[in-house]
Amino acid sequence: MQLLATLISLILRLFQALLFIRAILSWFPMNPDSMLNRFFVSVTEPMLLPVRTLLYKIPALRRFPFDLSFIVVFLLLQLLIALL
Repeated sequence: MQLLATLISLILRLFQALLFIRAILSWFPMNPDSMLNRFFVSVTEPMLLPVRTLLYKIPALRRFPFDLSFIVVFLLLQLLIALL
């Protein structure tokens, strides 16, 4: 059981790292068709899109200049890691 919890925690931390790298890379000009960009988008977007959709339903956040879905998903992953 401990091995399973460790494995799940490792996978969640990997997702956190991928989110962090994508956020950092978004600050730099990058070709959207590059292999690196496509990889990070294809891995992280399935986690971000549902949260982004929910946040968009809050009228005050529609005009917010930052994508808060990154922060929300990152914190949710951290909460899941802490609960393991």
